[in-house]
Amino acid sequence: MPLRFEQLVRAVEAERVRGWVPVSDAVWARVEPLFPDRSVRQQGGRAWRDHRQVLDAIGWRYQTRGAWARLPKGLGDPGTAAARLRRWVEDGTWGEVCVVLREELGAGGAGWAELAARAVGWDPSRSG
Repeated sequence: MPLRFEQLVRAVEAERVRGWVPVSDAVWARVEPLFPDRSVRQQGGRAWRDHRQVLDAIGWRYQTRGAWARLPKGLGDPGTAAARLRRWVEDGTWGEVCVVLREELGAGGAGWAELAARAVGWDPSRSG
């Protein structure tokens, strides 16, 4: 079961992770509708892992420049986060998320999102 936001912040602080800011409730309210319905997967199988936890894991990875293998336990499985980022880039979800993050956080605050996308081959000049 995913940690609540407050628990996650405490867990991260306990591990002394510097340079990472989890997605705020206000930003999450804007990006949540962009993600696929968690209860259904196109290819069948179980429900998606919590999108907010995965988004925070991606944020941690690219804000801190830490290795996936060092992802704090409270942020879930690094393999899941990396695979989800690739999927979201491929299906266009990540481009939409980047637009909202840039609007909400400014170019400097959202730079990690574009860095994450470029790491899996996304070209921002091709997004709408």
